[in-house]
Amino acid sequence: MTSLDGTRQVSGSLSGSFGEPEKPGEALAAELIGQGARSILGEIRADTAV
Repeated sequence: MTSLDGTRQVSGSLSGSFGEPEKPGEALAAELIGQGARSILGEIRADTAV
C-alpha cells in the first residue's frame, strides 16, 4: 500500500493453508497496520470522502 503522494509505502506477504485463509490474512493485516497502513488508509479515506 502506498500513500496518495507516494512518500510512504508498506508491504508484506504471508502464506498459509487454503482451509484457513483468514489466519494469514489477519496476521498480514496486523503486520501492515504495525507498519503504518492505518494512517495511509485514513488519508485515502479522507481524500475520497464525498
